[in-house]
Amino acid sequence: MPKNSNDYKTTQTLKTISCIILGCIFFVSAISKGLSYTVFISEVNDLAPKLIPMPQIVIAVCGIAFLILEALLGIAFLFRKINLPILMTALIVAVFFLFINTYRVIQNPAQECNCFGEFIHMEVIYSLLLDVVMLLIISRLLSATYNSGIIESNKAEAE
Repeated sequence: MPKNSNDYKTTQTLKTISCIILGCIFFVSAISKGLSYTVFISEVNDLAPKLIPMPQIVIAVCGIAFLILEALLGIAFLFRKINLPILMTALIVAVFFLFINTYRVIQNPAQECNCFGEFIHMEVIYSLLLDVVMLLIISRLLSATYNSGIIESNKAEAE
């Protein structure tokens, strides 16, 4: 717990800003990929067999499930419903993004990532930097959440 009231307010403000940033990234990414679904599925169909060989239908279903997961994570962060399972899921998703984008940077660093569908055009290298920032924010939230007792307060709200 912070030593004084100002430290506590600053910590809470930083947590709120972090949640808003992560929520916007996850939610906007999911919605924009969903709106340009054909581009997203085409990208997944091109990339997935190189990493994990699976039938096309399994790839499509996993892609849809991943969009839903991203949207739910975005909503959870925007409404500040953060707890250990949400943070761990976000961490796993961010590590997955980092893995995919690292692979794509190695293959062709000048290509577009389509992380935000057709709405926000970004090269893969910038997406990789965004992934690192997301990991840092999630790690910081995880640390702050664990140390400040937010997990316990969320459990108390649930009861």
